[in-house]
Amino acid sequence: MQSLQAILKDHAFLQDLGAKDLETLAACAQTRNFTAGEYLWRQGELADVLYLIRSGSIALEIFVPHQGPLQIDTVGAGEAFGWSWLIPHYRWHFDVRAVTPVQVFALDAECLRQKLDEDPHLSYELLKRLVPVLARRLTNTQRKLLDLHGSARAWDEDNATRGSTSRVASGGTASALINKGP
Repeated sequence: MQSLQAILKDHAFLQDLGAKDLETLAACAQTRNFTAGEYLWRQGELADVLYLIRSGSIALEIFVPHQGPLQIDTVGAGEAFGWSWLIPHYRWHFDVRAVTPVQVFALDAECLRQKLDEDPHLSYELLKRLVPVLARRLTNTQRKLLDLHGSARAWDEDNATRGSTSRVASGGTASALINKGP
């Protein structure tokens, strides 16, 4: 059986991370499984983990009064989700539900924050990977809000005419940015 460090090495989010950094992250990690339909967390709960998906997919959702859940994004194998553990008061901003059976690496937030405080290099490497994830989630949320008001297509067209220096950082249109990988 492979060590957790060896398995982490193969995850797309951690691609090209050095052996020492992988060893440090492995000390904070464990595997978890969720069944389809199960909530991994609910908005407002304590944000205590960073997840890396090994298999399956999850939906990030917000609750819309008088409408129910609104799916903001779907995240699948090879991707990371859960950045709220970085921001004090450490509370989740979305509900997260397993769409299919999901197997993840769960990196304990308290352990991770301690390791990142001790190792500026690892901290920078992890943030380089998390910032594009955060930007994509914010763009997806903005696009969903525009969809609710029927303005998403106009927003895409407006941003396409303005070029990549417009409101969509480094992606051109909202659709192009949303479809980019981590």
